[in-house]
Amino acid sequence: MKDASQDILHMLAHTGVVKPLLNWKLAICQHPMYLLIDEDRGEPAVGERVPPWGAPDAASYVERIHRNLSSLEHHDDLCLNYEFSGVELEAMAAEFPDAMQRMREYFQEGRLDFIGGTFSQPHMQAIGAESNWRQLEMGLAIFEKLFGKRVKVHYLQETGQHQQMPQILKRFGFEVMVAPPFPWTMEIFEGRFECTGMFRGLDTIESDEFVEAVALDGSSLPYYIKVLDGEHERGHEDMIMGDISKGLPRGPSLWTLFPDMMEIEEDFYNSRKQLFDFVLLERELKDQLRKAPPRAKARIYTNWSYTEGVWADALLRANHRSEQAALLTEALLVMAKMSGIDCEERHDLLHNIWHTILKYQHHDVNWIEVTDLRRKAISKIERCIAECQAIMEETACELVAKGKPGMTVFNGLAHPRKCLLDQPFGSPFPGLGQFQEVDGRVLGWIDLPAGGAASYAASDVLPLPSVPSPIPNIIKTRHYEVQLDGSGLMKQITTGAGESLLAARDCFGGEIRAMINDAWVDNRAAEIGYMRGPVADVLVRRAHLDSIPIIEKYFFFHDEPLIRAELEFDFNGNEAGYFWMDETKINVHYPLAACDTIWHDIPFGYIQARQGRALFATSWIYSGGLIYVNQGMPKHWVKNGVLTNMIAWGGHSFTNRMQFGWAKQTMYDLRLYGSHKIKYDIIPAGAFDGREITRRAGDLIEPIFATAGELNRSFYHVRDRELCLTSVHHKDGNVMARGYQLPTGGAGRFRDWEIFNCQIGELL
Repeated sequence: MKDASQDILHMLAHTGVVKPLLNWKLAICQHPMYLLIDEDRGEPAVGERVPPWGAPDAASYVERIHRNLSSLEHHDDLCLNYEFSGVELEAMAAEFPDAMQRMREYFQEGRLDFIGGTFSQPHMQAIGAESNWRQLEMGLAIFEKLFGKRVKVHYLQETGQHQQMPQILKRFGFEVMVAPPFPWTMEIFEGRFECTGMFRGLDTIESDEFVEAVALDGSSLPYYIKVLDGEHERGHEDMIMGDISKGLPRGPSLWTLFPDMMEIEEDFYNSRKQLFDFVLLERELKDQLRKAPPRAKARIYTNWSYTEGVWADALLRANHRSEQAALLTEALLVMAKMSGIDCEERHDLLHNIWHTILKYQHHDVNWIEVTDLRRKAISKIERCIAECQAIMEETACELVAKGKPGMTVFNGLAHPRKCLLDQPFGSPFPGLGQFQEVDGRVLGWIDLPAGGAASYAASDVLPLPSVPSPIPNIIKTRHYEVQLDGSGLMKQITTGAGESLLAARDCFGGEIRAMINDAWVDNRAAEIGYMRGPVADVLVRRAHLDSIPIIEKYFFFHDEPLIRAELEFDFNGNEAGYFWMDETKINVHYPLAACDTIWHDIPFGYIQARQGRALFATSWIYSGGLIYVNQGMPKHWVKNGVLTNMIAWGGHSFTNRMQFGWAKQTMYDLRLYGSHKIKYDIIPAGAFDGREITRRAGDLIEPIFATAGELNRSFYHVRDRELCLTSVHHKDGNVMARGYQLPTGGAGRFRDWEIFNCQIGELL
């Protein structure tokens, strides 16, 4: 039985008054799930592979696309917009060329268009700068190749936004952004923006449906705000009736509907035809923008992503390491090119590696229930890392002098750096300075030239041992002092300048907590061991979270302002935390003495943040004098004075936060399994200096490559410390450098925060 709003809407629609009076337009934006349906084969089948919503396999799904295209044939006034990712279009073109040809025909007729433009629809806020850039560079190239189409509207069903997105998109020719149905955030910082409210919350108003989304460098794109519904093609009557009942002022006339590849059934078509004209989004947005350009400027970003901690965020950590490995491989290939070595085949191999890395950044691979595809993705990404290592070894062997004793270490960064050499015991290590053996590893600090390599004679003596010692109350180094509590957790961290960074709250520094079996558990009770050495003192804790064993190692380096934490969890089908409450998951905590200032990095920059927000820091977060370098675990928050980094969640009951019906999907085994090694770094920094933190974090995060032989050479050296390079790579016969201008406080080569993409010779 229809409710009152449906009855009224039905009556109004049939009077013929609503459509000409309101002049409503509807852009139907189809969100395909081809990758997930094609590649996931888990048992039981994920919901996306179960009819009628989903399809069991790619062939069945392509039949749905054919039916979509047939609806265009049956209805002359119908238009469709597709949010295919480039990699899915590429796969479909190879397997189902007939469907691709039909899409081409309707695209050329002006009945079908494409939006989005990314390679694999990732959550851009959770991946690195270079992945952000290449998602668009490689994605847009596929649309141009298959359709001759330059995508100009960045509209994704899933959110993928951060404060530098307008600049990145503008560099690739995008003309407008659209607010996604999934969670996003807007912060108005200049101008006026009018909105209206009713029972279902705030909404935009006609002639105020755009704001100017401004990037950190000042570049901007118009941002359109009006969504009918995010995923489902039924139950819109209340929303439509609510908009009619507001009277004046009315909402925007352009509506968007963003379902998961819905069937265009006759009832749906007829009901919407009575209210809307069907439009292509890009064309209609341009028309709307001419009528009502934005009055307000805003920062657009999101505090949400599928970083829920399944399998200890193993996919995100693997992706993080694979991006680092690929970038270092590119740097070594640049060095080879500058030496006159032909590496064309290796460039092709590396292109394929990037293809795999970017492909499995797809949000559906991160989606909680997709356990089978996620396991495959992690395995393939790990293979990419191994392939990068093989390419680097082959390239390094051609660069170094053969038959020379000793070892050569390569640095891909364009500035000199001091870095930690961490080698398996028994491998060569330099015969200079002090090196320390710790549990089968050799640790020591070395200096490397910019964009090149340094050679060291191999030591003819064993590294110095780590000597078991009584556990001190206070650990003193050249740069900081750490006070331990009785359990070996950090009670206080004091900088060399005497600034105390931690506060006496209900947790200690390094404390790990979770809600397990409806009770709070922590890692306070532990067996503790302590070792002294010339490079670092090492604290070892063996603890449990309920029944989950943890081995914790903390390296307190003597001559560098660094504390490194290595955690090893051994999961055996464990559940931990409630899916929709991040505070209950397995989290690492640091109680801060002061946290009025919070900063964290984003792709191509860093921004100031607030307490009580989920913060996506791609590498580091700063608060109260402490820098936390996350090594691939991007989700943080600061709440009640405590800095928290989320590590893991596992269980049966879950939801994607917008629809609590998903909480009843208990057939998927999402518990935690296996051994997971997690690493993070703490830098006691004191006062905030964003440029220095960016450099320090990069020096810690970016890997090095060691091999036998001799080479002492700097191939490229960018001396301007206010330029942050994100990659050095070979393209179209040139050595290119990409990165961004750090804020200078004066005149720099580029605008503050401007992304550059130029030949490296322009920067030297």
